[in-house]
Amino acid sequence: MGMEKRMMLVFFPGATSFILYSMLSMRLERKTLARIHSRIGPKHAGPRGILQTLYDLLKVLIKQLIIPRRADKLAYVIVPQLAIVFLGVALMAMPIRPQGPFLEIPHSLLFVAAVFTAMPVIFAVAARSTMNKYSIMGGARSIISFVAFETAKLVTIASIARLVGSRDLEAILERQNSHGPLALYLPLAFIVLLIVTLVETERPPFDAPEAEPEVAFGLATEYTSVMLAVRIATGYVTLYALSSLLSILFLGGYYGIPIGPIGEKSVRWFILKLAFVTRLFFVLRGGLARYRPDQIARYGRRIAMVLAYINLLRAGYLVLRR
Repeated sequence: MGMEKRMMLVFFPGATSFILYSMLSMRLERKTLARIHSRIGPKHAGPRGILQTLYDLLKVLIKQLIIPRRADKLAYVIVPQLAIVFLGVALMAMPIRPQGPFLEIPHSLLFVAAVFTAMPVIFAVAARSTMNKYSIMGGARSIISFVAFETAKLVTIASIARLVGSRDLEAILERQNSHGPLALYLPLAFIVLLIVTLVETERPPFDAPEAEPEVAFGLATEYTSVMLAVRIATGYVTLYALSSLLSILFLGGYYGIPIGPIGEKSVRWFILKLAFVTRLFFVLRGGLARYRPDQIARYGRRIAMVLAYINLLRAGYLVLRR
């Protein structure tokens, strides 16, 4: 492994970027929600409250780590970390830098989609390992949500591959550089995958797996100390990975605004688009109410799936018009 690959593994898009994204996103989310709700948000810990997230992390880490007596201890410890590893592998296969991805994988779009498809299995095993009824109920709700939107997600990905004529993420970026962002051609695809991201990150209005009045803290009910920190970080790393995928598929990734025949290549453009998509999710959280699990399943089967097939027909139409 060369020095450049090692730097990518450690810094960007590696472990360091996971930590920075999670901490910055927590602060941005709090400030965004405070703005929407006419509040101030964190302001006492450090200048303008910038150290609040760090203090919260330290508070969680110094707590006693308690593993339930009846839990499957091996799965309890390993599975939450395995989720972050899976997400990291997905990010490493994405071309988020002009120099190319860390992992050169053919048909990278399908590979990334397959990694996200495996996530419900990880969540189910993590829930079962705690032997807590609220965790198991939360895990079951997660699976219901994932399965309800899985077909819509795969059909939408198929429509993108059909329009571009490739299942490779770098080819999709090149196509957007010469023809413009795919969000202009397939707006329904962007909307469907935006909804799927809300579902897979368990963010409002699709946060039924962690509905406090019904299932306590859901999957994370029995997690404390560093394991709770890992579980919370998993949610933000999932958001990081899916927001990166949306930025690549629909907003042109690291390509800037075209000047002449091509646009400028810079990781700054990717970070700017990633920040835009992330902020969009926080704004949606501040203005939407929680759906029940049966409503989530119904919306996935009836609304998202219909939109996905309409989008597939539009992609076919655009291909025929060439």
